[in-house]
Amino acid sequence: MTTYDDNDIASLFDPQLDDPVPVIPPGALPPSWAAGRQAFPPQPPQGPRAWSEVELPPHPVTEVSEEINARACDPTLLAEDPRTGERRRKRSKRRRQTPADREQAAAKKRTDRARKSVRLRLTGTSGHITRTSRTSTAWFVQKQGPWNFRATGKQRRFIQDEAMVLTNLQKAGVERLHRRLVRTPFPVEQWAKDHDRWAAPIDDVPGALSWAEFLRGQQHAMLWSNATIKGRYWGIELPHRSALGAGLDYLAHTLG
Repeated sequence: MTTYDDNDIASLFDPQLDDPVPVIPPGALPPSWAAGRQAFPPQPPQGPRAWSEVELPPHPVTEVSEEINARACDPTLLAEDPRTGERRRKRSKRRRQTPADREQAAAKKRTDRARKSVRLRLTGTSGHITRTSRTSTAWFVQKQGPWNFRATGKQRRFIQDEAMVLTNLQKAGVERLHRRLVRTPFPVEQWAKDHDRWAAPIDDVPGALSWAEFLRGQQHAMLWSNATIKGRYWGIELPHRSALGAGLDYLAHTLG
């Protein structure tokens, strides 16, 4: 039995595709700490710099004659090519772009191109069964659960159960199995409400971080970290469809 990890489509719309901005979110630190960081921002370690980042000594200033200035300010000469200023602006914009900006723009173009190239072969659905012109697949949703917070024994039992299911499917004649991974945004607001009802608020201390500010800062931190919940879908490919069923689907697709 062959297992296909079909993440090519789901990964294109993954909210974790873009890395979060590496900054401290507002409200995640006590006011005194935040004020201290703003007053004395941490300086990054000074390591060896590239040749393009080395500050060169200023060039000597040379006096320009009045004849050259008059030639540069002549309106007849400036009106000869109106595209000169536009070209200079474009060159200045290109020079302002850093390598990280160019890499990010190239990655965005590749992602947009990949999204446009996706062509779904789906011809119809019936409940949890999807049909193409040649195959039919039954999809099932696996129950979500926190993997990292499980005990080692439960993790091993979970792996053994999955292996047993795959073995039984192979014995039943299943040849192909598809797996899709999707991510949904973490319910930060609901988490804060549940945590506020479950935990006993600590008494506020004058000048210190209050319970409400703590929850607000934690919500900011979770939103800025782009937390998601992973969902897993399993698709069991059914036996090949008959020629009559494939023909009816083709006829329905042609007639619209």
